[in-house]
Amino acid sequence: MNASEGIILRKKLLAASIVLLGVLCIAIGLFQFNQYYTTSAATSQTLKQLDALSSGNAAESIGFSTADLAATRTATENTLNSLLFSAFADFALGAILFAAGYVMTPRESH
Repeated sequence: MNASEGIILRKKLLAASIVLLGVLCIAIGLFQFNQYYTTSAATSQTLKQLDALSSGNAAESIGFSTADLAATRTATENTLNSLLFSAFADFALGAILFAAGYVMTPRESH
């Protein structure tokens, strides 16, 4: 094997590694989208109950203030938003890495 074949082999290995990292990031992003969907479905009932409690005097009768309910709602929404942001970031990074690895793959010239 001469020097140019060794360089091409290293470039192929690097490109394949970058493509693999991209695919893994896309898979993690899809998993996080699933987690967001599941968590969103699970917390929707909690958010509805918080809305029902905050609309009347029911919260004060069980010992919660309106500020407590607002803080709980904000924490729940922030959790969902951070899951969604993380999913988008991982998916976008995976797409960028996959494209970069594909572009970096050396082509055979005949």
